Amino acid sequence: MSMRWQDKVVVITGATSGIGSALAMACAGKGAKVAALARRGMEFVNPDIWFKTCDVADLGQVASWVKACQAHFGHIDILINNASLLGVKTSVGVYDPALWRSVIEVNVNGPFYMSQAVLNTSMLKQRQGLIVNISSGVGRVGKAGWGAYAVSKFACEGFSQVVANDYRDDGIISVAFNPGGTRTPMRAAAYPQEDPVTLKTPQETAKALLRLIETVSPEMSGKSFDYEDFA
Repeated sequence: MSMRWQDKVVVITGATSGIGSALAMACAGKGAKVAALARRGMEFVNPDIWFKTCDVADLGQVASWVKACQAHFGHIDILINNASLLGVKTSVGVYDPALWRSVIEVNVNGPFYMSQAVLNTSMLKQRQGLIVNISSGVGRVGKAGWGAYAVSKFACEGFSQVVANDYRDDGIISVAFNPGGTRTPMRAAAYPQEDPVTLKTPQETAKALLRLIETVSPEMSGKSFDYEDFA
């Protein structure tokens, strides 16, 4: 896809804190039109960012949000599925089933709902689009105690590949991106004893992801990338 930020509408889920917030500001700083969403936050519209609340785990909310976004901007070029729940770090035998379902709803079904709506509302009609699914190192190696979060990120990697192969001939590119350790509230919850100063900032992670977006090509569709690849 041609990369002129000023022509792009970028949708970012989970955009009120951490990497999502940094991505929204970075894309706006490049001149893109940013459509941001999260489950909570004050709704607003300014020249750089259009923010409307939406729970990505709620199919009805997603459908209404994407319809409103399309009506406001006229097209959607890039979708970054960033919204995610950590759940708890514990073993499978004692993992609360209700919490497990909540994590899977947000981390697995959320990207599906968003991607399906954006594909059918905009990307397939214009035969062009990029979907970025935010993954994790624990989505490649199933570490003890990571439970639903790790399972959801394995699903994220697979989902990205499926979308890439579903629409390889339709101008749609789908990639996964592993940000690695980043100074976010989720990281602090996962590693409470870790010194956050030793981690890169969300802004640094956002810069690397923007470099990926700026250089992405159809040959890269279906592949998974790390922060270090574009740092």
